[in-house]
Amino acid sequence: MPTQTASHNFEYQGWNVTLLLDRINYEGIVSGHAELRANDANVCRLSLATPRHDGASALIDLAKRARAFIDNWTEHADAGVHTG
Repeated sequence: MPTQTASHNFEYQGWNVTLLLDRINYEGIVSGHAELRANDANVCRLSLATPRHDGASALIDLAKRARAFIDNWTEHADAGVHTG
């Protein structure tokens, strides 16, 4: 039966990031996602694009992707691309 296997929270550039490994299936494959919040608003949900056999590598990959998204968002915000 699939179960939630792990979660991790951190802050990055003023954003709150929650990493969740959603399930582990019978073959031991992990899937997961990252919830990104800024100014108390949900901004983005990133999903793990490929299944993993190792939960630690999944969390590391999700954290890297979350930081890259925030860096890109911040860069565009500084350039005036995002409004409201």
